[in-house]
Amino acid sequence: MSLFQANVNDNGNDADSSTSAHDIRKISGDGVCGNCSAQNAHDDSVCCLFCKVHYHALCFVVKDNKRDYFSDNACTKSFFTSFNQTATNKSKSKRFGSFVFVCDHCLTKHENSIACNTNDRVN
Repeated sequence: MSLFQANVNDNGNDADSSTSAHDIRKISGDGVCGNCSAQNAHDDSVCCLFCKVHYHALCFVVKDNKRDYFSDNACTKSFFTSFNQTATNKSKSKRFGSFVFVCDHCLTKHENSIACNTNDRVN
């Protein structure tokens, strides 16, 4: 289990269904990616810090018996593998900071919530 998956939403449903209903990379309750139809997509997933929805981070198609990863994935396979090895190794747990994933919808929602409105401007 990766640290990206620390906040598993067991039923695969989003608490706020409008949060990511349009996102095809959302993983269904039975672990299937809506984008590439990969089975057991939770193995390569990232979980949004805010809405707790799992997204398939490493969508792919199989060509010549090899996985061909999409260029618009949340991260590269090498980053995903490297991060998981480092993050789950207790001997390296003294590292500073944390990596988190936030889906586009939640990031926009967060940015809008902290943005100044026109009433806050000083002339």
